Amino acid sequence: MKIATVAGTRPEWIRLSKLIPLLDSLLGNGHRLVHTGQNFSPELDANLFAELDLRRPDLRIESGGESFANQFAVLMPALEDFLARERPDRMVILGDTNSSLGAAIVAARLGIAIYHVESGNRCHGHQSPEEVNRRVIDHTSTVHLCYSERARMNLVAEGLPLARTFVVGNPLAEVLASEFSIEGEPTPWQSKTWDMVGLSGPGMRFLSTMHRAENVDDQARLWAFLNALQAACEGENAMCLMSTHPRMRARLNGTEAAWNRIVFSRPLPFRQFVAMEATADLVLSDSGTAPEECAILARPLVILRDYMERQEVLERGGAVLWAPGYPVSLWMAVRSVMDRSGLPAPIPPEYSVRPVAATVARLLLSPVPPC
Repeated sequence: MKIATVAGTRPEWIRLSKLIPLLDSLLGNGHRLVHTGQNFSPELDANLFAELDLRRPDLRIESGGESFANQFAVLMPALEDFLARERPDRMVILGDTNSSLGAAIVAARLGIAIYHVESGNRCHGHQSPEEVNRRVIDHTSTVHLCYSERARMNLVAEGLPLARTFVVGNPLAEVLASEFSIEGEPTPWQSKTWDMVGLSGPGMRFLSTMHRAENVDDQARLWAFLNALQAACEGENAMCLMSTHPRMRARLNGTEAAWNRIVFSRPLPFRQFVAMEATADLVLSDSGTAPEECAILARPLVILRDYMERQEVLERGGAVLWAPGYPVSLWMAVRSVMDRSGLPAPIPPEYSVRPVAATVARLLLSPVPPC
């Protein structure tokens, strides 16, 4: 048995960080690791590998860049050459990234069985690039490994075979459980957070990230969000640390001083960022990972998006959806979720700690279920 794991972004590597060493131990040289290079800055890539104690990939493709077409022009031929030469029996991908999309298309053309982790998530916003990726990846994949029963039913509703869909749970809970004390005594990382960025004084502390194209590529929308965040911080007597993705940093173009309640930083290391989430008074983010982390860590969250594919996070009551540029003020959304933050929101069942990596490995090493 030979298996290839293909990934290229920080969220993918974090969620796969328990599965990769497990497959290495089970298969030895039969496990091939491919880095597509979709995340191309040191903060989002090299430093993360060291933090997660992940080995060097067997192939690294330098496909990083903002243009979808340019990414694919580099990714597709390099990946096709590697997979055609190695001929793995199975390929593992995760999520809705361009890396997973390209890998799925190439593997399907080569007749390699594709196992898609995070299958079945849907926001039902058809103009979202990630939603397009999700649908194409799922309808190209062989076996679907879902976080929740809702995701599984999304696939069944789209006509995909029930026998090839499995609910395995959310791998992020397993990762956080091994890195942090989710319950009980805090780890050292959870006790030395805000002073590391000079924001340990009085007042509330907010943590924010923004990277999606629909938010940061539209300058009017980006500026409207930053102005709204400044006003919300003033209203709550808060300071906000904005961990800036390279995409957002390029759009700011040196204007950071215009918002004196917002401290802009380069992308934070994984452990530091999660530790700051765990101690923040409020998190504001457009990422797919932060809602899961905040649900697990029981932190109030404002989701900076038009659509959300993780409905279970909204249903638990600890988060609200707010689209940057929407007429309702951000401060109203902040006040709404913070008014409820004293009430403990239940962790979604699919986010409870379970042996996700071991379950995925078992399915990978089993025969492909018949349709």
